Amino acid sequence: MTSDELEPSPERGGRFVGTWLIDQPSHALYEYTFYTFGADGTLERGPMCDETGWVQRGVDSPLRCTFGDGWESHGDTALAIFGACSDGQDRTIELQFLTPPDANADGAAVQVTAVDGEPGWGHEWPSWRWQRCGGAQTCELACPSCCPPWPT
Repeated sequence: MTSDELEPSPERGGRFVGTWLIDQPSHALYEYTFYTFGADGTLERGPMCDETGWVQRGVDSPLRCTFGDGWESHGDTALAIFGACSDGQDRTIELQFLTPPDANADGAAVQVTAVDGEPGWGHEWPSWRWQRCGGAQTCELACPSCCPPWPT
């Protein structure tokens, strides 16, 4: 599903609107991606050092879905991202935020609950960190010298 195909009035909670840094700070090759969640349900990929917005069905599965171009939320803990998968299928990635909204700036704990309603998906290794930015300058890369920094 693309952002053009969104229902007329899905919920898009304020907790999620804005720019997020999703990085993998425990990975030896440190990777990050900036994503902007628009109030209109669009999802834009910003500067990155490899794609970090992905989920996989099982640790050893070749089937992987990356974040697409749209999203919606259900309350302030459930986030659905429309994903594009390696088998050519579009699927909805269902995420659960385990920490309250006031943890967004420090790093929200996020777990994959399902993909298109199917459990058994995750982002197991390397683990990811979700940090909401008040602007790119407020997000700190765990390894700023590993990849090109956010443009000024």
